[in-house]
Amino acid sequence: MNRMFRILSISLLAMAGLALAQDNPRGEFYIKDQVKGFFSIKTEMRNYTDQAMSDINDVAFRQGLGFATIKYDSTNKPIDTTFAVDRRVFNYKQFVSPILGFGGEVGAQYHQLLTWVDGYFMAPQSSKVPSSLAGTGMQDVRWHHYGFNLMCGYMLAPEQSVINLIPSVGFGFSLMNARFASNYNLLYSTAPDAEMKWYTMTDRYYSSFAKDLNTQVELRLNLGAGISLGGYTGIRMTWVDQYTIESGQEDYFLTQNTVAHNWFIGGKVTYTLPSVYETKEKEKL
Repeated sequence: MNRMFRILSISLLAMAGLALAQDNPRGEFYIKDQVKGFFSIKTEMRNYTDQAMSDINDVAFRQGLGFATIKYDSTNKPIDTTFAVDRRVFNYKQFVSPILGFGGEVGAQYHQLLTWVDGYFMAPQSSKVPSSLAGTGMQDVRWHHYGFNLMCGYMLAPEQSVINLIPSVGFGFSLMNARFASNYNLLYSTAPDAEMKWYTMTDRYYSSFAKDLNTQVELRLNLGAGISLGGYTGIRMTWVDQYTIESGQEDYFLTQNTVAHNWFIGGKVTYTLPSVYETKEKEKL
């Protein structure tokens, strides 16, 4: 495992660049024997902005979704298409913030410089079918948000300090997922009635890709033996692309671009593996 973390550590440091790496007597860009791998587990309370929650609810309880019917003539040729908006969804409770999230980190440390991959997720949030709609075939509305960021931070105090402050910044991607109240029909208004077809949504999550910009600061307590406790807070800016639903005819854009910006506060436990250099020094002693 130690070898695996060293390989991963070197790869991550190469990706982030070592512009801040300290000088060393060998004149090398960095000394790989002094790289340490680390991993963390964390939990956080995520508070989405008012605009983000408005956009999320607009997707989950999308107005304008409904069911289509086609009228046929005596020769079974379609002559007219009608569409009825499903207003039952207005009876659902909308989603609210804050939301409990979880995550993990795997990365590398070179003296005071750190770089890591940050994975975060949350349990699916559910808005239950209202009792007034029981037995109508409606289903729970759900949504959840998860993603990965490549982060780079710097310890403001020496790495062996008992207390350290670590600001960091990173970028990455995430997915916004929504499951709707019913299997709605999506019509294409450009098609004539005689050729009208629709796409019927199924009982599954529909996803949209998002871009993240993450800034945070951690206050870390070094307990020794490679174990540390940290409290952190930050802001994650998330720009969500259109929800594109493929029909076989053409793409249907369920929404325009939305946001899922949020600020968070949380705690983490980190274990840092010893470097090869530290291991050799202990063996000498």
